[in-house]
Amino acid sequence: MENYDLPEWTPAANLIIKPDTERINLGWNAGEKPPPGHFNWFWSTTYKALEVLQDHRHDDRYHTRMEMSNLLGNVSPKGHQHEGGDVISKVSLAAIAEEAQDSKLLEGRQAEQFADNVHYHDDRYYTESELDNKLNLKSNSGHTHNYSPDDHIHSDIYKTEEEIYHLASMVSVQDLSILQGSIEDGERLPLPSGFTESECQWMVSPRHVVTTGNTNGYDDGKGIRFYVDNNRDVVARFDGLGGMSGTANYMVIGVKK
Repeated sequence: MENYDLPEWTPAANLIIKPDTERINLGWNAGEKPPPGHFNWFWSTTYKALEVLQDHRHDDRYHTRMEMSNLLGNVSPKGHQHEGGDVISKVSLAAIAEEAQDSKLLEGRQAEQFADNVHYHDDRYYTESELDNKLNLKSNSGHTHNYSPDDHIHSDIYKTEEEIYHLASMVSVQDLSILQGSIEDGERLPLPSGFTESECQWMVSPRHVVTTGNTNGYDDGKGIRFYVDNNRDVVARFDGLGGMSGTANYMVIGVKK
């Protein structure tokens, strides 16, 4: 492509004034004279645009056909086979290299099917540097993974080691108390020292039962009951007998709220 002498227009920056949007859209009417700053803006912008077009070199920004052929020469065809080992590989590479040296034929296509070395590309194409940068961000096919570094980030759904230790430090043995032993029928269930009734749970079970009176009248539909009433008194009953006394096992667990 032939180079021409460009109409240089490089006034000082303070002499260049871009028109506002309304003026750009309307343009100048007959008889109107643009201010010097607007005139300088138009010609300096035109000069810079022409300079970019003239200095644009595709060979420095894009892979040429020869470069692409060399890159593709290291890539196996989709339906390749490895039978024959090194012989087939060397023959294939030699054929590609010989074809690439022929500017009139590349992969079965004539030269007119390809663009000239100096031609215009728009933003639909990646430049050579853009393509290389993107490939540099990809992992090799044989890459391996290491364990995550110590400073990697988890979301808030996980507790950190520091948070777990903090929560554990807030739980004290003093916040938990367990009482167990035996208690007679009618006695009140004890509570751990420093705990309220609402902070405790309990259970009782039969330990020893003594019956008195005549057992001939025992009602087969009745049985032994051990429980704690609303006053926290232990109740031991053998329904259907004239009388009884008993001892219960108990366990009281207190947890501070």
